Amino acid sequence: MASWGVDYLKIDGVGAADIPDVQAWDKALRKTGRPINFALSNNLPIANATTWKQLANSWRTQGDVECYCGPGPNGSGYPLTDWTHVVSRFNSSAAWQPYAGPGGWNDYDSLQLGNGDKVGLTADQRRSHFTLWAMAASPLLLGTDLTALDSTDMAMLTNDRLIAVDQDGVAAKRIVNNGTQQVFSKREANGDYVVALFNTATSGTATVSVNWSQVGFSGSATVTDLWSGTGGGTAANSYSVSLRPGETRLIRATPTTGGGGGSTVEAETGTLAGAAKLGSCAACSGGQKVGFIGNGAANAVTLSGLTPSAAGSRQLTISYLVSGTRSFFVSVNGAAGVEVPLTGTSFATPATKTITVTLNAGANTVKFYNNTAYAPDLDKISVN
Repeated sequence: MASWGVDYLKIDGVGAADIPDVQAWDKALRKTGRPINFALSNNLPIANATTWKQLANSWRTQGDVECYCGPGPNGSGYPLTDWTHVVSRFNSSAAWQPYAGPGGWNDYDSLQLGNGDKVGLTADQRRSHFTLWAMAASPLLLGTDLTALDSTDMAMLTNDRLIAVDQDGVAAKRIVNNGTQQVFSKREANGDYVVALFNTATSGTATVSVNWSQVGFSGSATVTDLWSGTGGGTAANSYSVSLRPGETRLIRATPTTGGGGGSTVEAETGTLAGAAKLGSCAACSGGQKVGFIGNGAANAVTLSGLTPSAAGSRQLTISYLVSGTRSFFVSVNGAAGVEVPLTGTSFATPATKTITVTLNAGANTVKFYNNTAYAPDLDKISVN
């Protein structure tokens, strides 16, 4: 397959019993030296999620999004899907969120956009469909008839703002789940928050609301509608929107108070180097942590997104996990690292340590490393 120039390989019918086979494929593909995207399908068990992440670049979390309810043989033809098949992905996205990250992604199946209403979804439902996939950082694969592209859907599919949300490399977590009213959010590397509000009902307009404290910050934020690109002004403390059945509102929220751009940075949004990698962590604030930091200069994580409005001395709180005593070396904006010894009782429950650092006005970077020994796992950092 490498000699044929293959770029994308999907193996179907994979389950827990096939792990040895998947391991063999992973080993063989790596030996080729060609960066072939290795995808697994379908409806893989979440109990083996960490294994799929080690071996593949993506994995289907459910069965097909197509409904096979068309008039042709085996249900072929239009409609291609229905809202029920899309809505089932909301719970799946929430459950699988901790396992997505650079190198390996949750695959919620193909995008059923491109053929307009014939696909089986209203325009509102198709926008919600695309929004959920983008928030989950799922692979974007079209499942449509390219000879029958619809202009309305083309406008959706070529929305660079939506594609950028998908490509930011962060899988959103669900923070509101009131039945048909759901909210997902994620924090991007520049300190902005992307928030998606959904009304998944099939009838009835609903007001969907979220507090900024649920999103991860306090105070006010400037809001931009990412579907339309229009500004929404400044919202203090919370955000609410009236949504038609099946409609979504996708916004970018840029905090204007409470740190001037965000006072907390999740470790999973950082730049991972060397052996440092993401791990699931039920007790961590984002459901993830970064482990395997240290024991070599290359194994580090660098966080950005602390953007105070004025330079000066700040209290930096490190949320970490360790059993026993280990040390981080902390380097702010490329300065010499300062050793911070840390003690804890568990790699499953975060503890905190506050140190004093000097930050610039605007953008800052904070690097965590240890050249000679393993460091603790990292949950997040925050400034006063």
